[in-house]
Parts: sequence; structure tokens; C-alpha cells
Amino acid sequence: MTQQPKNNPIVQDTTSSNIARIEPSIPPHLTQSWVVWEGAAVIQTNGIKLDTGDLHDLLKKELESQKVPIDIFYTPHACWIIEGAMGEGKIDKERRARVAAILKNSIYTNMQFIAGIDYLGTEWANVQMMMIVQPEKPQDAGPRPIRPKEINTKPLIPNEAILLMIIVGLVLIFWSMLGNNALLFLLGLLGSIGAVVLLIQSNKSLIDATTKNQQNLRQYEYDVAEWERRVAKIKLEEEELKRNRLSRSFQWDDLRVMLEVMKQTIEKIVKEQMLDKGASVKETIQSTKDEQIIPESKKNLFDEF
Repeated sequence: MTQQPKNNPIVQDTTSSNIARIEPSIPPHLTQSWVVWEGAAVIQTNGIKLDTGDLHDLLKKELESQKVPIDIFYTPHACWIIEGAMGEGKIDKERRARVAAILKNSIYTNMQFIAGIDYLGTEWANVQMMMIVQPEKPQDAGPRPIRPKEINTKPLIPNEAILLMIIVGLVLIFWSMLGNNALLFLLGLLGSIGAVVLLIQSNKSLIDATTKNQQNLRQYEYDVAEWERRVAKIKLEEEELKRNRLSRSFQWDDLRVMLEVMKQTIEKIVKEQMLDKGASVKETIQSTKDEQIIPESKKNLFDEF
């Protein structure tokens, strides 16, 4: 899931409370490799309804009453990023409502707890929870430099044609001298001078265009080399972040506490709002992706209730 940016308050009052539902600016995008713990409980509802919005409201109220420093957000647009070959991924089209929680005023902004309740008909519900740690996003290298278009180096008038004009001018001068024709001499002279000027100007433009093309090419090759250097550096940073996003630090302690607080609070809410009113738990699962940080639990969800 992308790191929580500045939040976009979208206030929505519920029918049962005045708890504001604040939606994050960017909806959660979940990736399987970021999940460090996941839990779920299949519940036979017996007609009792508790949707994700209600869970958000009750969870936010409960944590605020305990003065727990956790920010709670609600979004109807959470989705998964499906990982494919070569590390590429695409965003799944399906969107579901989810509650997202992050530690308030913490440097560990890459930790998030996600929860939601999905229904299959009216009699079955699936309470889903997960703890995720996403790699921080390094700075983007930007687009690959575009090869510059070459400036046209072809003369407007071919040199052969200009040389022919000079020859014609000289021939006219020669004939004018034989016939003592001043007008023919002037035409030949002006034609030859004009052709020489055209030849000089044409070749100067050709030299300037060639020089400019060479400069542009050198700049392009430099820009490509710099871009490739940035790409390589960012790739190394990404690998480093993936390796060290859960290196031993106080983050481990915060993660464990946050997970336990969120899990137990949600279990308490589901018990009070569903189980105590006639719903029943049929199956639960807990899956730990990194036992060094989160040991496998010897208890099932709702065992304490």
C-alpha cells in the first residue's frame, strides 16, 4: 500500500453515531509481499449485520476513549496490486471498503493495519485483518531521455547546381568579352558572384547543422548515462528498503503492540456487536509471514472471548 500522504477529509456521518469517516487521499493499494500478518474469521451472522463502516466508527470511538495514538481512516476503494512477472504488477479492478490504521506521529509511516468485513449473502460474514509494512518509495528516475531529432544537413540548393551556376556565369563573361557585350558581362558577373555567395552560405549552414547535431548527440548520450545511473541507484535503494524494512529496531516493538491493540479491539467489537447478539464463529485463521517479528500464535482469534 502506498505510504499515507496528507489526508483528504471526506466527512460522512453515520446513522448510529457522529463519528467522522476520514478517507485517505490515496486509497489503500495492497501487495501480498507487504503483508507480515493476516487473520480472518468466518462468522455465521444469524441475520446480524456489522459492516466495515460500522466497524470503523466503533473502532475509532474505542481507541479515542483509550487515548491510543492510532489514526483511523475509512475508504470504500481499497484494492490489491496483483504481482506479475519481472516484479511488475497491475491494480485489481475490484474495490472494497476497508479501515486503515497508522501510528500517530510516528516515524514508522510504512506500517499499516487494514481491516474489513465482507458478506456472502446475509448469513455469512468474513472479518479480515492484516498488518502490512510497505517499502518506502524512492525518488523516481523520471522518463528516459528522448533522442534529439537531427537538424536537416542537406543544402537547399545542391552544391552541384551552384557550381553549374558559377560555370554558366563564367561562360557568359567569356562570351561577353568575345563580343564586347557589357550587358552579358554584367549578367555573368552577377550570376557568378551570387552563386559563390550561395555556395558559401549553404556550406556554412551545413557546417552549423552538423556541429549542432554533434552537440545534441553528446548531450543526449550524457543525459542517458545520468538517467541509467539514477535508475541503477534507485534499484539498489529499492532492494535495500525491501531487505531492511523490518530490520531489528524499535519498529518491531511498535508493530507488535499496534497489531495486538488493533486485533483485540476488533475482536471485542465483533463480540459485542455480533457474537453476543446471536452470531457465531465457525472458523478462524492466523498467518504469520515473519515469525522472527511476530511469533505464530498458539490461540485462535476470539479465543479470549
